[in-house]
Amino acid sequence: MKTFYQVLANALAASLTNMFVWFAVTFWVYLETKSVLATSVMAGIYLATVAISGLFLGSIVDHNPKKRAMMG
Repeated sequence: MKTFYQVLANALAASLTNMFVWFAVTFWVYLETKSVLATSVMAGIYLATVAISGLFLGSIVDHNPKKRAMMG
């Protein structure tokens, strides 16, 4: 169970870092351009990337055993 908690903590740290970076980039784009349109384009690109990669990676995880999918 110790390994599970380590993987869980790692996933949480990676997810939080990813969200902070995307917020910072989006905020920086807004500060540089003062354009809400540029900010929404950034959000749209992020949303599309997450959706497409989620579909692709989800199918890989669903068709392979759990351990094999986690090991890469």
